[in-house]
Amino acid sequence: MGVDINPNDVARDEAIDWVLSAGGVVVPLIIICVLAVWVPRRIGALFPETAGGLILNGVVTAALMLTLAMGYFWAAYALQSDAIFQLIGDVPLQSFLHFLRLGMLSAFLWGPLVVLSAANQHRHWKENTW
Repeated sequence: MGVDINPNDVARDEAIDWVLSAGGVVVPLIIICVLAVWVPRRIGALFPETAGGLILNGVVTAALMLTLAMGYFWAAYALQSDAIFQLIGDVPLQSFLHFLRLGMLSAFLWGPLVVLSAANQHRHWKENTW
């Protein structure tokens, strides 16, 4: 038994509820995974073609991804309620640590992709060989 939903009948609140529920998890997950592969490839040319350069690429990429993940969680909280702005103003350190914790938990998803993508940068080296 399927349910026919006329797009003209779907209210704005229902669309927002969908974005904040299933769509709010799946779409950012796909975006963060794509970024975890793309970012090390883009910034790989900034680092020397050595093992240390690969490690530095991974560390810089992880810091960028952690910042993006923290920003996503902050935005998700802000979409839910404006109270987050008051909370950040009242307890900034605890708020920062909370979003840092959430960002670090999300590293279970994007971390392995960053490691694999950064580790494969040696294939694109022009001067040095592995």
